[in-house]
Amino acid sequence: MSELREFVYLDDGSLNSNLSSLGQGIPSEIVHSAEGETEKGGNAGGGFMGFSLGGKYSNIDRDAVETTMTITAPYRFQDFLEILREEGIEIHENPDPQSLNRGDVVRIEGFGRPMSLFKFEVAIKTIRTLINVEMQESMKELDEGADNIDREELEQLSVIEQLVEQFTGEKIPLRFESDNRQYGVSLDRSKMRVDPPSAFLDEPEFKLIGRVERCIPEGDHWDPIQATSILNRYLPENEASDELRRELETVADELNIPTGTDDWLLEGQTVTIHPIAVFW
Repeated sequence: MSELREFVYLDDGSLNSNLSSLGQGIPSEIVHSAEGETEKGGNAGGGFMGFSLGGKYSNIDRDAVETTMTITAPYRFQDFLEILREEGIEIHENPDPQSLNRGDVVRIEGFGRPMSLFKFEVAIKTIRTLINVEMQESMKELDEGADNIDREELEQLSVIEQLVEQFTGEKIPLRFESDNRQYGVSLDRSKMRVDPPSAFLDEPEFKLIGRVERCIPEGDHWDPIQATSILNRYLPENEASDELRRELETVADELNIPTGTDDWLLEGQTVTIHPIAVFW
């Protein structure tokens, strides 16, 4: 079934890979053909072997009109969904994680909650925006002292934001919540179609299409720091995760950023999902 979609995330490479595995080519363009008809007519007259002839004539000209349309990723995404239905491949909607296996296709309608380092990135961006507004108001009131303080805070936040983004790397950790269930998702920053912090600032409701990447049993958990942070390149996995989490908890207290257990770890039983598309 077709539906209007505004994509905030679309992994073109993953989409093409899945289409190819279903035996589908990846065209770059499609040609629509249409035929136009034009009728022409008039009077005819003349002589033939001494006889006078007259009458009317008519004919029809047919012109073929071709329109070439570039195939975009959203267009191929619709094809992907239709092919899944034609092939009888089930799309699990807001499923119970216990019923899933690696590779299953899922559709989640729920709220995208920033986690771990990405939650800090979103929060700091929000604070910077508020300080910018205060600075503009201070300028109007010519309160130079307040303006200097705000500028210092803004510079400090800018440094923190840059560090957080560098530590997060290219993966954006989210906790998708739907029907009292939670799923772990890591978005590729380069595949985002809008500014990541702005997209998830108000933790809005989205639709997610993807495939199960990992099944996390009860008693185990998903740690976004281990899954996404570049610190793992330089420190042992557990050490990097624990050390960074302690530092972030301290910063959260200082900046009054509310955090809970779910912001750091996603407890099993659950699954992590390799995202193909996120839209509303």
